[in-house]
Amino acid sequence: MRRISTCLSLAALSLALVTSAAFGQTITIGTIEGAGSVDVTLATNGETIAGTENDIVFGPELTVAIRTNPDTMLPEPDCTRNAAIGREATNFAFNPPGCLDDAGVDCTSVKALVLSFSNLTGIADGSALYSCNIEVVGGTAPGEYPLGCENPGGSSPDGDDIPTTCEDGSVTVPDVPVAEIAISDATGEIGGTATIDISLNLLDSAAVVVATENEFTFPAGAQPFEAGIDEATMEPFSSCSFNAANGREASNFAFTPAGCFSDPDVACTSAKALVLSFSNLTGIADGAVLYSCDLALGMPAGSAAATSGATTGTFPVVCSAPGTSDPDGVSLTTLCVDGSVTIEQPVPTATPTMIGIARAELVGGIGIDDVEIMITNLSGMLPAAGRIRIDDEEIDYGSVEDLGDDTFVLRDVVRGVNDTDAAAHDAGATVFILSASATPTPTEVITDTPAPATDTPTEVPVTNTPVPTATQVRNDADDDSCAIVAPETSSSGWMLMLPMAGLIWLRRRSR
Repeated sequence: MRRISTCLSLAALSLALVTSAAFGQTITIGTIEGAGSVDVTLATNGETIAGTENDIVFGPELTVAIRTNPDTMLPEPDCTRNAAIGREATNFAFNPPGCLDDAGVDCTSVKALVLSFSNLTGIADGSALYSCNIEVVGGTAPGEYPLGCENPGGSSPDGDDIPTTCEDGSVTVPDVPVAEIAISDATGEIGGTATIDISLNLLDSAAVVVATENEFTFPAGAQPFEAGIDEATMEPFSSCSFNAANGREASNFAFTPAGCFSDPDVACTSAKALVLSFSNLTGIADGAVLYSCDLALGMPAGSAAATSGATTGTFPVVCSAPGTSDPDGVSLTTLCVDGSVTIEQPVPTATPTMIGIARAELVGGIGIDDVEIMITNLSGMLPAAGRIRIDDEEIDYGSVEDLGDDTFVLRDVVRGVNDTDAAAHDAGATVFILSASATPTPTEVITDTPAPATDTPTEVPVTNTPVPTATQVRNDADDDSCAIVAPETSSSGWMLMLPMAGLIWLRRRSR
């Protein structure tokens, strides 16, 4: 009798299983978003279930994917049994029969038989019976589409029919973004400005976008400001402007609070931008800048003075409420990409400091091989021969020609001395006169009009005659310890000796 019962059970599972109206097990088709794998599960409700069957029914927007059976090399539904429940004889088939072979007949469902010829134990409650890969037909509009569960059935280990109910599943086809509105990043210093660009990027190359809209926020330390007065309306306009190359003449901004950019006491919190035209329905180019905003950093709107205690750092510019439309006015799914503004402390402007004994300015640029150097704007003294530095190069020169009008030519030049490299230098570069020539002969000194004491060291008096050589000598016979000896040919030496003679006289008198 046991053998007969088993055969009856197998025969029942191989045929269409009959569903009764009584309450029993439940087969449920899952829900998914977009194409992918959907699970079909079993709730036993206390019944002992050895096998099940059901159909997955789909409309023209969906289909069960097709794969090739590796044993038969024939096409079959891309469905996979759950090996964990031990139903090795599980199989699947498209309906109506032959739909895969007839181009004029659409497959509308897949029948699944879950069974085993050897394992008659009950399937655990909550088990996944199988899964199928679902495809979304191209061009399907966003929305929710049903996966119908029909013709359910179940059998006990003895082959008895188990009342079975069936719950539908679904596939949600999401909106696929075709474009994004992206805000750029910008960096600037407190007291300065930074420019953010808002651009249109097409995610679908076939999309045609003729108009856009979005909102964006302003950080407290990065504000739009009044950029001028519209001569036609005599109304102030902001530092945000649309890209005229897009040909969207009806574009406009709305700031929150209204007019905030022209009131130094009111900070703008956000703005809405509409980019559109009433006559131009051509597509906006992929990557086009829709509009730009110059933002004052660390400054109140409309003010030229830096805000006290302005904060540095990186602050978000949040993009929201994006929208685009095609030439027919159909709204397109659009993403919004945030940007940021980085506010930095100002970098102090480097000013040349006095190095050596004088400073000048290079007239015209010089190349790496030039051996004459023209300078002007002399501040300090210029020895007739000496060493200069321009940028990182030190240069020796042997003579100077005074061209007048505070302009001089350095000649007999030796480039790249003192372990520096000869290099090209731009006009206007600062020329530092480091020192006079080390040659121990009288040196002619050229000076300009004395500069303020804060800029230059004490200068040697202007002279175009050789400077007398004064030599300090030791006189052991005189307890005054020193004397000044001048060249015999120079009468100017007496002018140096008179102050010293007076000091000696005072010193001896005080004894």
